Amino acid sequence: MQDLRGQAPVKPKSLGTRAMAFVESRAARCGLVVAATASAAGGCWEVRRKRLWAEMEAARVRYRDTGSETRFPFYGRDWGYEVDYMLELGLQPGDRCFAEYRLEALPLTHACAVALRRRLTEPGKVRCDEEAVIELVAGQRHCRHGVRPGPWWAPWRPAVEAKALTRYSDWLAWPVLGEVRILRLAPDRFGSENWCTVR
Repeated sequence: MQDLRGQAPVKPKSLGTRAMAFVESRAARCGLVVAATASAAGGCWEVRRKRLWAEMEAARVRYRDTGSETRFPFYGRDWGYEVDYMLELGLQPGDRCFAEYRLEALPLTHACAVALRRRLTEPGKVRCDEEAVIELVAGQRHCRHGVRPGPWWAPWRPAVEAKALTRYSDWLAWPVLGEVRILRLAPDRFGSENWCTVR
């Protein structure tokens, strides 16, 4: 049966069909809101991370402009070169460095991996995101440590076996490192563990 315009009459939608259309459109809207929120959060994270790395580069420029590069290596700060240099001279092969990452300086995907690893670590253990062992190469102190993360899309697992070898000052100058503690191989004068906090 056709109406006067020559079209078949439109059947009214059943209650189930109308409810399903409402749910689908609501789910689509919720999915869109979640995706937009995640994108905005990721964008804000990346802006803050870029600002931290820019501050690090500004510190490196100030270090270079003061003429300190002729006397001391760059340790990631634009002050205290002498102290860091004396600490480096006191390092012996076999000393172990324990570093905690600044999550805000990592790409969001890698920061999530580190946060998950921290969450799964036993309570009461010393928090350590990267461990390095001091080696002496051609009279310079180097750190043997795990591979550091690359771009945000590259897969990376924190605290894998130590494969990379980096000069100590360059290892310490990486902007992602937060607190760094050193366990010296030789005990202190009382026979207990000899810990030193670098930052």
